Amino acid sequence: MLNVLKIKVNKTLLSIIILIVLQLSGFLFYYLSMSVVNDRFIFGAIADNSIAILVSVFLIIIFIVLTIKWFNLLTLPAILVIVSALSNIIDRFIYGGVVDYLNFFDYTRFNLADVVLIVGMFLYLWEVNKKLLK
Repeated sequence: MLNVLKIKVNKTLLSIIILIVLQLSGFLFYYLSMSVVNDRFIFGAIADNSIAILVSVFLIIIFIVLTIKWFNLLTLPAILVIVSALSNIIDRFIYGGVVDYLNFFDYTRFNLADVVLIVGMFLYLWEVNKKLLK
């Protein structure tokens, strides 16, 4: 159980809710034709979707193992990182790439899962830093 805003939340339920929201947002933008399917991976360096999926799954497994080893549990920031990465993997299976619908300055495109992943990673690194300073 997580204590989020003084409310106890089941981690599995929270993960499912976040995943549903991320998938619904991509689905809506995709079917409203307000998105781009990005079949590239790691800043465009890898174009093979199957390699992108394998690398993503491998990185998620390493992240989970290291998080459990470090904290003895999955924290909220870790859950945000894992669920958002899983959402992007699901996009790759369904659409052949990640559905990107947020566009800034015609330079970069990304989606809500990317935002959640970045926020989750920032919070995760904050937790790690706090643990190291103890």
